[in-house]
Amino acid sequence: MNNIAIKEVRDLWKTVQRWKPVLAAKDYDGAFLCNSAYPGSFEDAVKAFLKAHLQGREEDPRKGLLLATYLEWKGEAFPRTLAFIKLSLNEKGSWHIKGMEISRLDRFNKTLKEVSLKPRSVIDLPSKKLALGLIMSRQQAKKTSKRHGI
Repeated sequence: MNNIAIKEVRDLWKTVQRWKPVLAAKDYDGAFLCNSAYPGSFEDAVKAFLKAHLQGREEDPRKGLLLATYLEWKGEAFPRTLAFIKLSLNEKGSWHIKGMEISRLDRFNKTLKEVSLKPRSVIDLPSKKLALGLIMSRQQAKKTSKRHGI
């Protein structure tokens, strides 16, 4: 591995350290998957991916990363909401968010609704509550009384 690749891994790690408190403030503090593997918190998932890359088991992170997390999970029998965040290197060599997709799936993994966003930075990401509001229909978001007459 050359020094350029090691420098870019260090830059990615510094970006993770900067983004971690911002994501926590936006309530993205659950478990993540980095490139469909390496479960854990945001920091742990990226750290495990970078470790695997340095050991030669993963491809170059310069090709981009895909982070996935559940925004809503009530069990396998209920619909769930996932967020996918795509990271890539820009022309200047710094990490940025290429896009975000929020998907609402039923219990059979059929897509009920999907929203694509193009945030410019981690600060532009919607909060977890706002992201759920974007994907939920009005009837799903509205709380109904269990006693229908009241």
